[in-house]
Amino acid sequence: MRGFLGGMLVVAALAVAVPPAQGAESGINIAIQQTVDGPSNAQRLKVGWVRMFVGWSLGEPAPGQYDAGYLDQLKREADRYRARGVKTLFVVQDTPSWAAGPNGAGPAPPADASTYGRFVAELARVANPAAIEIWNEADSDVFWRGAPDPAGYTSLLQASYQRIKAAAPNVTVVTSGMVGNHYEFLEQMYAAGAAGNFDAVGVHTDTACLLTSPKVYYREPNGRVGRFSFTGYREVHNVMAANGDAAKGVWMTEIGWNTGSRKPNSCRDGAVAGTRAEGVSERTQARFLKLAYRCLAGDPEVRVALWFSLQDVGGGAGFGDHLGLIRKGGKRKPAYKAMREVRNGKIGRTGCGGRSDRSAPSLAVSRPTEGAVFTDGENLPMRVTARDSGTGMRRVELYVDGKRVRTWGGGRVRSSWFGFSSLGYGDHAVEIRALDQAQNETVRRLTVRKVSPSSFGDSAAPSVRWRSFPKRAGASLRLAVVVRDRGAAGLRKITLYVDGVRVRTTKRGDGLWRPRIHLRGSGKHRI
Repeated sequence: MRGFLGGMLVVAALAVAVPPAQGAESGINIAIQQTVDGPSNAQRLKVGWVRMFVGWSLGEPAPGQYDAGYLDQLKREADRYRARGVKTLFVVQDTPSWAAGPNGAGPAPPADASTYGRFVAELARVANPAAIEIWNEADSDVFWRGAPDPAGYTSLLQASYQRIKAAAPNVTVVTSGMVGNHYEFLEQMYAAGAAGNFDAVGVHTDTACLLTSPKVYYREPNGRVGRFSFTGYREVHNVMAANGDAAKGVWMTEIGWNTGSRKPNSCRDGAVAGTRAEGVSERTQARFLKLAYRCLAGDPEVRVALWFSLQDVGGGAGFGDHLGLIRKGGKRKPAYKAMREVRNGKIGRTGCGGRSDRSAPSLAVSRPTEGAVFTDGENLPMRVTARDSGTGMRRVELYVDGKRVRTWGGGRVRSSWFGFSSLGYGDHAVEIRALDQAQNETVRRLTVRKVSPSSFGDSAAPSVRWRSFPKRAGASLRLAVVVRDRGAAGLRKITLYVDGVRVRTTKRGDGLWRPRIHLRGSGKHRI
């Protein structure tokens, strides 16, 4: 969310690391030009944290010259919340002109990341907040001119972490709240050396003109939970775990649904402008709020979740003006009561969709087998079982000689590919792929051969000898027949016909076969 404009101070509530017995702690953002009191409302709403935007350009107007009055004001604000049992998180942005880099001052990175690092360390020392967030939405060009720049942002993170810890060891350092659950940006941060330079990862789910329930999700083409799905934070934590940070938490420093216009195509923000309504009803906002915190209660990796914002600050178009728990005139929305009922994370949990799954399915192939030999008129048998304990199976694919020739839904295949009979003689590459719902894939490769019947050098017919044979019709009867082939080719299949109609076929080796049949009607029957 856009929180700091023109060097103005903005406040927002945040949830902190939670004990195992509860879900993510709740919080509120306090918007620009808010008219209601922050500390008293934070206490009344039973939230755990408050988040405050800090302007670097206001706190250090000249190199090394800190504005003592401004820093003291921040400290007093933090003390007011602390007195009511609410902790503070400072999110620091806005580069002063003297520190500007190639992209200018304001919402752009500094020329030298260490200048920012020194300021946040001084802020930690003087104001003593519980946590500091390193920039706001650094993956967005709105707040980081020239974004995405994961390497540049990582430099800022590296320049800040150790300095903050040296000045105030107990301060929690949170990465910039990323727009949506931007796991790809986080992956790029790790690649640039971000590991070891933060205590928690920030995400923002209060995206433009959000209308969908927190239970609703989609998957990206690569199978991952969608970046703009509420539960996409599971992919963020999956990236953290893959880089050795599974024990660290995700902090949702902005969460919210707006109550702007519900007229069709009234949205004016973001990539969805003109394609949907701007907001939801106040009743729906309250329902989604409670549902979101219940979703988070089932995911202990999310330690905090802050609502954006406490109060609406505008009455015109734009989703950002209508995210509050309180209307612009001061009247509380139903979501205000809903937040009180969250009780700072002490709320029952519910299951929400969008599981992160990076484990490939198991795949067992009993047919075809490596080196199997086939001849004219034969199909390629498929006996495949694939299982997935994560998101579940999606499909099984068959490739022959590099071309996909058949697809089956699910994970159990008892079928054949009839196109094999049209292939030429020789070796053929067979590839069987099992894909789960998250697009994880397991592959088995083997080679089979097709030969002409004459290549077997076998002109002897198989022998068929009846062991038992029905004498009357009506009942369900079991036959017993011994089939043997002494030639080089071996048995291909055995087929049973009753009165000219095929009723059973089996592909098996030599030996006793006991099919069951039912003879209908009186008179003679030909078997």
